[in-house]
Amino acid sequence: MIDARDRMLASGGYLIPSSIELYVVPATSGHVEKALSFWTSQPYNLDLGILEKPAANNIYVVDVKRDELFGRPKPIYVADLIL
Repeated sequence: MIDARDRMLASGGYLIPSSIELYVVPATSGHVEKALSFWTSQPYNLDLGILEKPAANNIYVVDVKRDELFGRPKPIYVADLIL
């Protein structure tokens, strides 16, 4: 965003959004747990257990329901794009 702002924003222009906040919250997801259990399920009699750790360290984009959250979201970073 900063590079795009510096190269493309006209003088006096506005950057929208002007900042971005990153929040984190501990959560669980049945969808992710099911996806991860695949690696230890031995599909077709194949031992894919060696892939369990890399799969667990992957990023999964899922919709998380409110009852899957273990706390309240907390802001951990604010990126000011105006600077």
